[in-house]
Formats: sequence, structure tokens, C-alpha cells
Amino acid sequence: MKLNYLELPSFIPVSKLNAIKNGFIITKTIEITLSDGRKLSIPEGYIIQSTNIPKWIKKLSFSTQKVSIATLIYDRLWTEQISEIEYFGNIYEALQFSNKEFLKWNNASNPSNRFINFVKYQFLKHFSIRYYIKKGLV
Repeated sequence: MKLNYLELPSFIPVSKLNAIKNGFIITKTIEITLSDGRKLSIPEGYIIQSTNIPKWIKKLSFSTQKVSIATLIYDRLWTEQISEIEYFGNIYEALQFSNKEFLKWNNASNPSNRFINFVKYQFLKHFSIRYYIKKGLV
């Protein structure tokens, strides 16, 4: 599946993992064009572990029933953290890009919730770096 910038999928090829693993698995490779023109590949078999996502982010962006394209992109950018940091030159620029990308895709998929999307973005912008540093993920 290939998606151009802000092109919304009719469905996201994902299956829920069992209750023990508490997450989702991508069932078909997705290639997404990001706002800066780069291609982000989310391979078949990619697992989104909802246990690794902070509870406050889960409440804002991650439903136990479905996966949004914005959350999927955000999650994949941060599993590719090293290459993102190398591309941007530092963690703060990389994180800022992923946060803005999250907002853009959220606004595209939920245009009537722009205020809520902005609130989600502000939470990510101000608190995600602290979370990643505290967990030793950066």
C-alpha cells in the first residue's frame, strides 16, 4: 500500500495481537510520503506495542479498537529514531518533525477536531522529549 502525503487510507492493514502482547501488527507493508518528501516504510509484521506508549499519549491518540495513520507514522518515526536523529542532526529537530507530522496527519484524518488535534500536538511537543529521556530511549 502506498500513500502520498496526507492521502488517507480506506483502511489500515492491521490486526490486533492477543491480550498478552497488547498491541497491533501490520499485515501489509505501507509506504507513506512524508511532508518533507521522504518515504517512510512500515513493513508487514511491524508491531505497535501499546504497552510502550505512555498512558497519557494512549488516551490522546491510541485507541484500543483501532490504529490511526497519524499514530502509526509517529510510532514508526520513533522506532527509526537513530536514522531520524542522523537525518536532522539532533534529537530535538527529529522529535519536532515527528510531532508536526503527527499534527498534519491528524488534521487530515479528523479535520473537524482541529482543536483536539492541536491539544494532542501540544502535549507531545512539551512532554514527549521528557518521557523519552526518562526512559533512556534517546
